[in-house]
Amino acid sequence: MEKSDIIRSVRPLACSVLAGLGVASLLAFASVQNHALAERRRTGGAGIAPRPSEPPPALAFVVVGLGAFRGLAAEALWLRADRLQWEGRYFELVQLSSWITSLDPYAAEAWVYNAWNLSYNISAMMLRPEDRVRWVWHGLRLLRDDALAWNPGDAQLCRELAWLYLNKIGGTLDDAAPAYRRFLAAETAPMFGPEGAFPAAGAARDAVCATFKLDTVRVAVIESQTGPLDWRTAESHALYWAWSGMTNAVDRTERFKCRRLACHALMALYGRDPALSGAVPPHSAVLPALLHLLEQQYADSPSSTTRRLYGFHLLHALRAAAAAGDTAQRDHFYEQLLLIAAKDYMLPSLDALVRQDVSLDDFLTPMQKKSEPGNTP
Repeated sequence: MEKSDIIRSVRPLACSVLAGLGVASLLAFASVQNHALAERRRTGGAGIAPRPSEPPPALAFVVVGLGAFRGLAAEALWLRADRLQWEGRYFELVQLSSWITSLDPYAAEAWVYNAWNLSYNISAMMLRPEDRVRWVWHGLRLLRDDALAWNPGDAQLCRELAWLYLNKIGGTLDDAAPAYRRFLAAETAPMFGPEGAFPAAGAARDAVCATFKLDTVRVAVIESQTGPLDWRTAESHALYWAWSGMTNAVDRTERFKCRRLACHALMALYGRDPALSGAVPPHSAVLPALLHLLEQQYADSPSSTTRRLYGFHLLHALRAAAAAGDTAQRDHFYEQLLLIAAKDYMLPSLDALVRQDVSLDDFLTPMQKKSEPGNTP
């Protein structure tokens, strides 16, 4: 065999060996980088909150085995998930979404996607209320117990969990909602005090914190502004998680969304229908906290919707102060109403508002815009 023939026959083998060595080197480098990143995540580096514990062995095997390539695998699974979602194959989505969160447990969107599928899509396919309860709680615990364990304080996850409590459990759109509220009450009643009071200290408080992932300091901060809450109700848990997201949010838009949800939770607490929730009557002590958050919302976004909500509850507060004989508070709330009315709205006199001559629905009347010269109205 000629020398040139030998070279030509050996060259492909050499190229294959070199390519293999290159891939092996990249995999080794990726493994080292993955280990370094995992260590930074564990200690709170790389801008990610430290996780509370090490991953289970199966998850560690997947993460380390794929190394830096697990992101590509997660993307491929996302494409498949979109297809299954489009086809309405929700049960298959459960396992697929679990794989996605295993590949990247720091991706909040994957946790939200899976929890929504469990609590809304699959639960709606169940005929019996008790079956719906099981799937709704699968989604709730996925966010509360798993997602937030990997992403402590993540504002988006807190907001989605608050919405699940407020909309799915505390709302009225799902005909199985009464079953959800009964289950929540049965789950919480043995662990909280009389009328759903948060335990003051000791083993009872520790058990509540461990089971429902509530922080005693944050609970104390919230109740210092709302008064004691009934923690057997979905609204109280919704307020806690919306408040948590509002406190931890680093993005202004996310903070606005969490604050808006906290406002809705407070409104639900303030005007809750006892016949619907089966709990205590409306909680008037939350009104000052609600007004404070609505004032912040209106300052951030002075839209007509926010103005109406803020004005609606200011009028409630004004009439309550007048009924209690607190003229200073009554006048203060009227001044706040004048500020939000400004030059674009007509506001009735204080006497008319106090006498309740004006309904709550139309007390702020938009002023008619003047016609431009030369135009007929």
